[in-house]
This record gives sequence, structure tokens and C-alpha cells, in this order.
Amino acid sequence: MAKIGVGMYSAASPDPCGEIATDDATILRVFPRRTSLTPRDPLAFVGDPPLIRPQADEVHISVAFTWDVEEGKRLAQSWGQYYPMVRLGGPAIGISDDIHQPRLRQLLPVVPCARERG
Repeated sequence: MAKIGVGMYSAASPDPCGEIATDDATILRVFPRRTSLTPRDPLAFVGDPPLIRPQADEVHISVAFTWDVEEGKRLAQSWGQYYPMVRLGGPAIGISDDIHQPRLRQLLPVVPCARERG
């Protein structure tokens, strides 16, 4: 069974499982649902683990909405069957710090549409 921690993903501080993430660790990012800002890269997944799973050292499950907290916990158990370290975090979990290390994601410009600009 995998270690499952709830908390920040920052490599600068010890993680909730008692270990420190290294810069060369392969980290999969998992999201309970796809939104317009969900990353689309080979290390980002939505929902349960696929049949063919990539090699990774850790899995970070990011929960952005409060109504997805229970699904995030279920996903942590599901992914924990296959990976040694699973971390659950995100705005809905109550983490006030940045939930992703800047090196893990590409920042996308968010431009409001004409209706939202006023």
C-alpha cells in the first residue's frame, strides 16, 4: 500500500509522508475532472489510473473544487495501489500555498472573453 499524504507539494519543505521530494523525481499529476485549465501532457491524468501506467516516483492529486474532495480521496486510494507515494492537495483541500512546483507545469495565460471584460 502506498503512503498517502495530504498537504503541500513543495519540495522545499518535508512532505506530509515524512520524505522530501527530489528535483529529479518523476511526478504524475492527477485531477478529478477535466476543465479548460487541466494540463494536457503525458504526465497529467484525469480520473482513475490507465491500464498502461507510466513509471513514476510520486503521484500528486490536485483537487480544485470542494465537491471533488471525496473523489480526490478515492483517487488517492486508487492510484496508491500502483505507486509508492501519493499526495492529495489543492485549493479544495485547504492548502493556502501554491500546490504545484513551478517546474512541473507550464503557466498558461488566462484571458477573459469579451463578455467578462465588461
